[in-house]
Amino acid sequence: MLDAMNAVWTAFWGSLLETSPYLLLGFLFAGILHVLVPSKIIFWALGGRGIGGAIRGALLGMPLPLCSCSVMPTAIALRRRGASVSSTTSFTIATPETSIDALAVTAALLPGAYLVVRPLGALVLSVFVGVVSEWFSHNAKTEFQNSVREFAAGMESDDLTDVCRVCGLQGRLAESPHRHNVGTQIKAVFSYAYGTFFKDIAPWLFGGLVVAALIQAFFPADLFASHWLQENPWAQVIGAVLVGIPLYSCATATTPLVAVLLLKGLSPGAAIAFLLSAPATNIANVLLLKREFGGRIVFAYYAALFTFCIAFGIGFDQIWNWASQNWANPLWQEPMLAQVFSPERNAHSFSLVGTISSVLLLALFAKVLLLATLRKDSTDHHHGPSQAESDCCDH
Repeated sequence: MLDAMNAVWTAFWGSLLETSPYLLLGFLFAGILHVLVPSKIIFWALGGRGIGGAIRGALLGMPLPLCSCSVMPTAIALRRRGASVSSTTSFTIATPETSIDALAVTAALLPGAYLVVRPLGALVLSVFVGVVSEWFSHNAKTEFQNSVREFAAGMESDDLTDVCRVCGLQGRLAESPHRHNVGTQIKAVFSYAYGTFFKDIAPWLFGGLVVAALIQAFFPADLFASHWLQENPWAQVIGAVLVGIPLYSCATATTPLVAVLLLKGLSPGAAIAFLLSAPATNIANVLLLKREFGGRIVFAYYAALFTFCIAFGIGFDQIWNWASQNWANPLWQEPMLAQVFSPERNAHSFSLVGTISSVLLLALFAKVLLLATLRKDSTDHHHGPSQAESDCCDH
């Protein structure tokens, strides 16, 4: 038992040492984006129809620090304000796929090819799903014309509010301009990056690291090395998509998990298929999408997602095999940051930075757990006698 626990801890700590510096840096960039990107840019980007609207929705969503759980309320609110089907659905796919923190960990753990193929695949996937979803909608042209009128009216109406990303003030900021000093803005960046944003993805991130450690410790090194799987990598791709779509995991958490599975023999195509399908959506979102868009669009949405991820994964396997035989470049098959921050060349400094970052990351995990525990205790207490006393006083 102790040997098993030690093996899991060793694998978990090793993953922390490698990923934590890039995670913390990615969170910081997410905070900067959150504070600097005004809400009106989002409204502008989601006003187009067809492939143009889908591209704008995807390009806007890709750098935003939102997971698929938090992006759905935003997308639904924008849809109700008149955003088109293609731009809204594209936005919901692209936003949780390629957060900056996920790309930072990708550069640290996965072969360099994934740093290019992952965001490219996410962009094409989101545009494809957006266009297909709108194509299956009833009377898309008439609906779009009505949406444009609603959208334009909303942009000009007095009830349109923008929210200051620094102080949270709501109102027409153009009519009530105010500024914050640099110190206040920096505080807002750190508060969002290592507070609000980290809290949203902490359970998934921690779970991904733990699952990766368990796989590394207990699963055999030749997990996917059977002759049939090696001869038929398409089966791995289909399996990865079938697991990835219903089993939600944020883009950051899937990265160390895929890194371990690649070491166990998972095909490169199955890896990219899982990286694209797992963060894109989850079963909980099906009901929200059906209520907002209808069953016809939801069917098209998931059919397009399923079809593209499988086709992209199988195609990537073919490209990988060709490149491996004809292009002997280590950046293709080794993590990009491993070439820049080589542990062999900078063993002491890398170990020091990794250790400090790991301790900070564990402290953030502990803070989230502590706050959740205190909140639960407070809620339990609130629903006790004090609530009854309050009801009594109301009478």
